[in-house]
Amino acid sequence: MLFLMGLNKYRKGDWRSISRYYVISKTPTQVASHAQKYFNRQTSSTLAGRHRPSIHDIQIGSPIPTPSPKGLLPMTLIHHS
Repeated sequence: MLFLMGLNKYRKGDWRSISRYYVISKTPTQVASHAQKYFNRQTSSTLAGRHRPSIHDIQIGSPIPTPSPKGLLPMTLIHHS
């Protein structure tokens, strides 16, 4: 999310500023690498061609995705006498 906020303020290409003021735990090179992957995912023609959704699919203003309970077993309490 911080990457997207920095991208919104500094625009594409100013990786140093995004790294310095928003994603301070990453170097400008790491931010640029992330941006390249992010933009490739944004321009991909279909979501169906992907193996699974990614956190990198979010955009500013998108609702936060919630995991589905698919495949999870319900938890039961075990009482010991």
